[in-house]
Amino acid sequence: MRRLCAIAVALLSLAAARDAFALGGTLDSPSIAVSAASGREAKDWLGVLANKKYKFIVGDFINATTNLYYSGDTATLNGFLDELSAVEGTTIRISFSKESKTADSAFGGKEAHRGPCQWHIQHLGLDPEVFNFTIYLGDGKINVDDLSLPAMRTPKTTSTAVKPASGNVNELKPAATNF
Repeated sequence: MRRLCAIAVALLSLAAARDAFALGGTLDSPSIAVSAASGREAKDWLGVLANKKYKFIVGDFINATTNLYYSGDTATLNGFLDELSAVEGTTIRISFSKESKTADSAFGGKEAHRGPCQWHIQHLGLDPEVFNFTIYLGDGKINVDDLSLPAMRTPKTTSTAVKPASGNVNELKPAATNF
């Protein structure tokens, strides 16, 4: 009888824990997670991400990771990048794909939330100022020659410079540092 109770308790614990591993879902409108520890709020970024002049297709999230999919041409993407990069402290990382992309939520959903996608944004709530873009070139709607990427900026750093060690390879001694 004890063994049966122990098995029942273990199975119930596993069933309850299954729902505790992650929270996720489909987004019908743009949204992002922002860590409270960052001291930032999502409203400035959402002013761009949710602007109706940019065609949002669908999004999804798992915990603090968000994926947002948009459709548009080169001029629209240029405006989007320009507005998003104007938000104080924003870092935009861009990669290109020669493929075409059809946006669809990882969780399935309505057929209306599916379609050709020219750019995808992945955002991590723990690093809210960083937006990772993938620009899809495969369908020809984005012309690289006409693309106007945001200015490159050196990120602000709060780290203290450390001087290199001195000495020979067998006997390295750290250089004096003032911390």
